Amino acid sequence: MDINLLLIVFGVLTLIVLIGVSLRKIIFFDTEKDLFSNIGILIFISSSIGIFSLYPDLGTYTIAQKIFFWIGLVSSILFSLSFMASSFRYSIQGNGIVLGLIIFIYKLLFTLVTTLLIFGKIGEILDNKDRRTKANRAPVLAILILLRIFYTPIKKFLVNGDAVRQKRLDLSLDN
Repeated sequence: MDINLLLIVFGVLTLIVLIGVSLRKIIFFDTEKDLFSNIGILIFISSSIGIFSLYPDLGTYTIAQKIFFWIGLVSSILFSLSFMASSFRYSIQGNGIVLGLIIFIYKLLFTLVTTLLIFGKIGEILDNKDRRTKANRAPVLAILILLRIFYTPIKKFLVNGDAVRQKRLDLSLDN
């Protein structure tokens, strides 16, 4: 399958989801717990990928290191699955089965793309040619500052379960 086609489909789906969220027709994150479960998916998928990247060297590890490797890998995968189940439950609960499944798949794709972007940025920072410490810290600090500035408006926009339910209630009372 062509990557350009996937990106076009993801872009169109993003546009549809953003319109639905802004019109209060679609619940993206039902509660903050749903938002944090998606952040948990991001963290634990990232840690699973990071731990699994050590697999080729597993033959040179001691028994204790191998045990630690497998415990870390299995526990991060189990945490990822647990957070995915929670996110799936919230998506279905807020949007119904069909739309909830679409929103859940979109949230997983969104998390995957975000994970890849984070790993790409980390790789870019670690592959700094001039090896200056300030050059390595500046992008990380800039990302953290931007997250701090935009966290509240993004959270208010995307955690919209109560607003959508209120709009649905108002529409049902009008009829």
